[in-house]
Amino acid sequence: MKSVRMRAGHRQMTEVEHISIVVQDDFLARQTRAKPIPALAELIWNGLDADASKIDVEFAHNDLAGGLSKIVVYDNGNGFPRTDAKVLFGNLGGSWKRVTHQTKTERRMVHGQEGRGRYKAFAIGRSVSWKVCYQAAEGNRAFEIRLLDSDLKDVSIGEDAPAPDQTPGVMVQIDDIHRDYKVFGSAEGLQELAETFALYLINYRKVVISIAGERLDPETAIASQHKASLPPITGADGTVYAAAQ
Repeated sequence: MKSVRMRAGHRQMTEVEHISIVVQDDFLARQTRAKPIPALAELIWNGLDADASKIDVEFAHNDLAGGLSKIVVYDNGNGFPRTDAKVLFGNLGGSWKRVTHQTKTERRMVHGQEGRGRYKAFAIGRSVSWKVCYQAAEGNRAFEIRLLDSDLKDVSIGEDAPAPDQTPGVMVQIDDIHRDYKVFGSAEGLQELAETFALYLINYRKVVISIAGERLDPETAIASQHKASLPPITGADGTVYAAAQ
């Protein structure tokens, strides 16, 4: 039998292996954890990031027990085409918001960056659907996306169909509510939402957010405010990046 002696300094080569990262259930479950008001706020932020100027939040109650049965968030934003749904709902991180930091049409500041906000809805209920309408070259089209907390990795994307009678935007519906969250109908809950969106509503006066028919008033969350003149900020290339008054 022959023996092979390795030369000094010689290293045995191994094949490089590439693997794909799989998102585990426990990681997704952590994204669903939030208190009810911040969870609802995330859905509102998603509408604002889609250039919505009007967002309505409505609560439905069980006729017999009187408890909260579903929550619906309507926005009149741009929506998004079905071809984008797989990317938007199939990835955590890598959001388009990290690249631009501004909304696509109105150039308003954006809130989220990681694509995790939609999972916060499961802090409120066990079933969430997104009914999306968007403007296409041939006219408005619509489709539906559904997610259940029993399998957060299974995203159901419905058929894309013509929707000539619908206007662009997204309707998010949360069903199978965990419990009757009294905070949504309380003055404290409304105040917390007003405080969350106060600065945004002050900066973008055309935006209207209504909770159960009551418009959020940013003035109730601001103790005082004043204007100050700021010098322009100029970069090395001579470009003025900001100027405020």
